[in-house]
Amino acid sequence: IRDLGDFHTVPAGVSTLSTVTVQRGGSVTIPCAYDDGYKTHVKYWCKGSDWSSCAAIVRTDSPHEGKVSVRDDPDQQVFTVTMNNLTDGDSGSYWCGVEISKGSAVGKRVSLSVPEDDDEGGNNEKQSSLVQLALYVGLGLLVLLLIRKVLVPQPELTN
Repeated sequence: IRDLGDFHTVPAGVSTLSTVTVQRGGSVTIPCAYDDGYKTHVKYWCKGSDWSSCAAIVRTDSPHEGKVSVRDDPDQQVFTVTMNNLTDGDSGSYWCGVEISKGSAVGKRVSLSVPEDDDEGGNNEKQSSLVQLALYVGLGLLVLLLIRKVLVPQPELTN
């Protein structure tokens, strides 16, 4: 097995990205390249920490439209998996798989990360809450100063 940065290849079989990070609510399309000999074979996308426990989510012989879909392009020797509306629950290990025969397959692992708190979402909400709090505190202090000025007579200064 050779590692070319974030793209893994295997001498014979399937190659894909090794890690992918996507923000919550976003979408991702993952390319899975395969050897010439697998053009007519069923391709699939499954989830599981180990290849042996991998549970198929979508297959090219029954492509699903919706949250997860798969498309095969035999001319380019690549199938693509698209996942939409991602949540932190979608994080985990997935596999690009190609059936060789019933009960036999080759595959490559992809680690998908959908951070719980991303810069686009959670942090902005926290920052917004802090700004609101600061505005309320500032407004409250201003009201107290005005009340003090109106209700409490100030001594006159004489030269």
